[in-house]
Amino acid sequence: MSVSDVIAQSFRDKSFGLPIAEENALFMPTSRVPYVELRTLDAGIDPITIRGVDEQITILQASLNYPVGTGDATAKAKAQEIIDSYNFNAPIAGAGQVTIASKKEQFEGEAAKGWYKIVVRINFLTYLTRS
Repeated sequence: MSVSDVIAQSFRDKSFGLPIAEENALFMPTSRVPYVELRTLDAGIDPITIRGVDEQITILQASLNYPVGTGDATAKAKAQEIIDSYNFNAPIAGAGQVTIASKKEQFEGEAAKGWYKIVVRINFLTYLTRS
């Protein structure tokens, strides 16, 4: 299992109570039912020592979609719930490495195509031993 897969699975396991639309998976949003679009991105691997340790950055992006006209309080509360669920001191184990949250961001919400969208982005660091 890749680091991206481990991070995506950690999101699914937290069960935030919203249907999840994932990359390359068939999903049709139901009118007036909130959902989250889940994306992960491997942002690169950088050497951090000359003795064989690399640092991999993986980004989890959760785009919360709530029907326009239902207010922003519920969407903002769900975004905060997601952010709070990833503790900087609680590693995610899997794929043979330990991964930790290193940065958490929530972006300003915006209305588009009948949905009010708030994006939450969490960066993770994984330290890899070079073979």
